Amino acid sequence: YNTFICFITVFTQKRHWDKRVKIKHLGKSNKQFLKPHFSILDSIKRYNAAKSVHGVDIWNAYEFYYLDYDFKPIHFPLELEFPSQSKYTVESKSLKLYLNSFYKYKAKSNLEIFKKIQTDIFKVCKIQIKISELKYNFLTQKNTRLKKYKQQSNSNNYFFFDGFRSVCPVTNQPDFGKIYFKTSNKKIPSEAIFNYLLSFQEHNAFHETCIEEIYHQFESHFLLQNLIVIGKFMRRGGISINPIRSFKPISKSMIFHEQYQ
Repeated sequence: YNTFICFITVFTQKRHWDKRVKIKHLGKSNKQFLKPHFSILDSIKRYNAAKSVHGVDIWNAYEFYYLDYDFKPIHFPLELEFPSQSKYTVESKSLKLYLNSFYKYKAKSNLEIFKKIQTDIFKVCKIQIKISELKYNFLTQKNTRLKKYKQQSNSNNYFFFDGFRSVCPVTNQPDFGKIYFKTSNKKIPSEAIFNYLLSFQEHNAFHETCIEEIYHQFESHFLLQNLIVIGKFMRRGGISINPIRSFKPISKSMIFHEQYQ
């Protein structure tokens, strides 16, 4: 127990947000943009992303519509997939402002809209993303609540921790989420893992960085093998961000939604 407390103390002291990141919109008052343009978007450089780990960041944007050529609003939620190994990703408030600017934009089809969003994000972040209409897919297999027992047996289900809290490094506003993970280990040190996840309560980091760090520590410190870690964060500004990191390529079964999102 004392060894673990020392680990938490030393490790959390190393946590920091890179202050070189310059943010265009987040934490500031912003005007309403009347038409979508790539200049609204802001990129953020990824730091310390694990190149040997498979990953994707699933962004669900619930507040989106555009106009068809009869000026009828076409309203549906979007799902955007950002590859985790890209050098840059998009900043969330800039994406919200950008997507909100489509409310007077006319297009013939969803496909035309998807192509524009992909093109504009590529201009700013230099990444190819996947985009589609969000189709809800809820987790059907059994999952096991992480408890403060010394150990828990593994039935090859997802373990979940639903008390996750971290802090936005720019605005200092809290972010809440649910962490899922799966491992091939027959037993896991559940109390130590519970305390480790609880230690993020005042940790300043973006969602993706939190999940990268959790994956690394689960693997290197807790020695969890064949690991999958999924973060299901509550939406802010109409957007929820759901990073996935895995020892194997991302499959459709790893992409699911929560009722509260």
